Amino acid sequence: MPGEYRVTVNRKAFGNSYAFTDDNLLKYIIPVTSVTLEDGTSAAKGSEAGGTVIKITGSNFVADETIVFIGDAVNWICEIDESRFTSEVIYCTVPAKYEFYNNPQ
Repeated sequence: MPGEYRVTVNRKAFGNSYAFTDDNLLKYIIPVTSVTLEDGTSAAKGSEAGGTVIKITGSNFVADETIVFIGDAVNWICEIDESRFTSEVIYCTVPAKYEFYNNPQ
């Protein structure tokens, strides 16, 4: 998952070694450069009924290891079109807003 992680080195029979300060964290990011409608020409916006296909461009996307969330809610997942997935482009279908409000966790 993207974020900052402490790096730990383990040597068998000797133990662990790691930096004690946050200045030495590994920063793992997945750059997203744009989110547009499927045609790539306009800002991503659609109906509250869902069904809008959005195009996400960036880099370092990994098939079968990528999940797209809409908003801050973990259960509001955008359905990825695996047939068009690349390491630089994701197409996904936005769920209905109604589903989000009626299926809270």
